[in-house]
Amino acid sequence: MIPAFFHPIYCSLALTVAATSVSKDEAPKAVSKVMLGATAGMVLGVPITNYIASETSLEMAMLFFAIVNSMAFIATLLFLPSMPVKERLSYGAQLSVLKKPITWLAIITVVFISSATSSVNSYIAEYLETITNISGTTLSLVLFSLGLASLVGNLAGGKLLTKNAMKTVTSFPIILGIAYLLSFLTGKSTGSMMITIMLWGLLFAAGNIISQYWIASAAPESS
Repeated sequence: MIPAFFHPIYCSLALTVAATSVSKDEAPKAVSKVMLGATAGMVLGVPITNYIASETSLEMAMLFFAIVNSMAFIATLLFLPSMPVKERLSYGAQLSVLKKPITWLAIITVVFISSATSSVNSYIAEYLETITNISGTTLSLVLFSLGLASLVGNLAGGKLLTKNAMKTVTSFPIILGIAYLLSFLTGKSTGSMMITIMLWGLLFAAGNIISQYWIASAAPESS
């Protein structure tokens, strides 16, 4: 429970630091770079940790996890610049953003988008095994390709938001829905499903950045 509690706090701080360290126009690109690191960590960290657990023990896997987190802590102390608070806001002032209807609209939208993208992570392995008949080493390679596509999606999402934020934000739910509908058409074909998988990876990563943009733009005074 302790890592689960602090994980979103650390990510929120990292995204906030990234957005405030550059100009407002460059903020989406900066956020995408942080999300790129988070995605890379999942692409590499999950299979490595699973491998350590299967070959040695769960204790050794957790020890690896602890070492990596210690390295992240030390890197934060060494490389994160000092960013003193220019204007201290009261808790009441920060919570006042919840009175704005646009904030709740953004929150609800992000909840739905996150639910849609997270469902892929929860059931994609079982879907590929039962519908596409992919298993074993091939399944691992397909999931790895999903992760690689996510890395590209991080960069693409940041660039698209910088170029035309409104068009990117409004078109994303539609494109995401089309990608999910494609799974019904390509699910039984390995080759076609691979293309759908790559599209899923792109949209999953881009969705994280777009969700962050939604919240930040709806309540800029809370950053």
